[in-house]
Amino acid sequence: MNVLISFLGTTLDAKWGTGEKRWNGWRPSVALVMQSDLHFDQYHILYQKPFVKLLDLIVQDIRTVSPDTEVIPELIELDDPWCFEEVYAKLYDFCRRMVFVPE
Repeated sequence: MNVLISFLGTTLDAKWGTGEKRWNGWRPSVALVMQSDLHFDQYHILYQKPFVKLLDLIVQDIRTVSPDTEVIPELIELDDPWCFEEVYAKLYDFCRRMVFVPE
């Protein structure tokens, strides 16, 4: 099973807006699953509450281009996303909750 864990790209994923022109630009969260030679069974996308509308659009687009990928939104609350200590602590907590089964 191929599992992808990634942050929602709050700048580059949002850059192209919500209209049809969003398909003309590079959006990292969507581009990851558009690789023809790489398939993900699960996509855990980490996001913060202020970006729920963007998350909904990105999840919809991921499901459009890769319908076999299970998209799992994961809420991570960060007081200061530029505080590496806090970010690493939250990522550590997230990883402790995950069940990893190496093949």
